[in-house]
Amino acid sequence: MQGRTNPAGVGRAGAGNVSVRGIAGALLLALLAGCSSIMTPDREPPPKLTALEGGLPVRALWSTSFGAKLEGQYQRFAPVVEGGKLFVADGEGRVASLDAASGKTLWVVETKAKISAGLGSGEGLLLAGTRNAEVLALRKDDGFQPGRWQGSVGGQNRRAPRAFRT
Repeated sequence: MQGRTNPAGVGRAGAGNVSVRGIAGALLLALLAGCSSIMTPDREPPPKLTALEGGLPVRALWSTSFGAKLEGQYQRFAPVVEGGKLFVADGEGRVASLDAASGKTLWVVETKAKISAGLGSGEGLLLAGTRNAEVLALRKDDGFQPGRWQGSVGGQNRRAPRAFRT
């Protein structure tokens, strides 16, 4: 192969050549050494926690159980608390309103939708995202679900939807 020379030795393994792996390894070692210098034992320890005195006694006013398994798993959705009411939902599509002070059930609605995201709220509505890429809306007062308030969002809902005026 005359006429083709490689004076710098690029692309050949051998003495005096630096490979990409070698450079990457050196950078990795430098980064690790830098991280260890951040965690020095010379740092001052955090202050010790002190016991609280004169705390208020806490007691449960009421408790309830709500929820059904969806495909063998419990869905744990955060409740919505507004206007003295607590709104809860489960993965099988049940939505309920409870009196926040007493725990008394005000209404329960069976939507038959597989709810995949917790409840959201706004503009007098409760909103729930479903596994079928829908958002369901129910009135907070009575749980009524007008058909016109159901729409598709193009993908499974993982977060509680919200409603607001623009």
